[in-house]
Amino acid sequence: MANEKLTTEEINNKLLLATDGNGSTVFHMAAGKDTPEILQKVWEWANEKLTTQEINNKSLLATDAWGTTLFHVATEGGRLEIFQKLWEWANEKATTEEINNLLLAIDSGRRTLFHVAIDRGRLEMLQKLWECANKKLTAEEINNKLLLATDVDRRTIFLMATEVGRLEILKKVLKWANKIVTTEEINNKLLLATDYLGRTVFHMTAWRGRLEILQKLWECAKKKLTTEDINNNVLLATDFQRKTIFQLATDGGRLEMLQKLWEWANESLTTEEINNKLLLATDFWGRTVFNMATDQGRLEILMYGMCLHRLQ
Repeated sequence: MANEKLTTEEINNKLLLATDGNGSTVFHMAAGKDTPEILQKVWEWANEKLTTQEINNKSLLATDAWGTTLFHVATEGGRLEIFQKLWEWANEKATTEEINNLLLAIDSGRRTLFHVAIDRGRLEMLQKLWECANKKLTAEEINNKLLLATDVDRRTIFLMATEVGRLEILKKVLKWANKIVTTEEINNKLLLATDYLGRTVFHMTAWRGRLEILQKLWECAKKKLTTEDINNNVLLATDFQRKTIFQLATDGGRLEMLQKLWEWANESLTTEEINNKLLLATDFWGRTVFNMATDQGRLEILMYGMCLHRLQ
């Protein structure tokens, strides 16, 4: 019908290349739906009507008002089939530099495609992105602009994996990091790095109550970090609320995690540090672990804490 009534210029500028109030094209909308056949049809029309330059700059490479590319849209929805189509078309039409820019693109929240995939728990999509990145990008680009990149909240993909609580994703990221990231970078920019709230991966995990992830992180820490780092930057480190991971576990009512942390603290800390910086330490509001356990109404945690205190 449009072909019968509208001019080619109108079809191009007011349909295929038009954007809505959010800066989204029809490609953005099609990439965000579980209907690859619609995206395929839009692509066919674009190839009939548009120049290669218009397809590249105003469709494949276009971003909306939030800096979101088509790759971001497909990744966020976990739409692997749609992402695969976009990837094939990009390789047909775009230059190597343009493809690389798509893989390294960040949205207005400074999220890479890797951030988006992990934030949504898209393991299969994350694996596909890794394969694409390895085909096109240098090790330095993968290292600095994907594995160690931080979003607007200063979260690496490593920290984000702990936040969403996906052990299989965390293992995958750690495996990749061990291939190309230096030990010093793993230590300082992944294991001990903090987000804008001063939270390490250990704080995040204690807050979320993911014991299996905490155990994996502890294994990494024992292999990579010095005893001093483990003591000061893991066990005794405080977040923006001046809470240690010991306090976060208590505040969340996580007895099993608290028991594990106590075991690790006894392996590494002095009696004085345990007393003054764990058992008797106060958060921003002046609360000790005993205040938190009482506030939570968790008698078993309160009794456990009292036993620990007597042991000291």
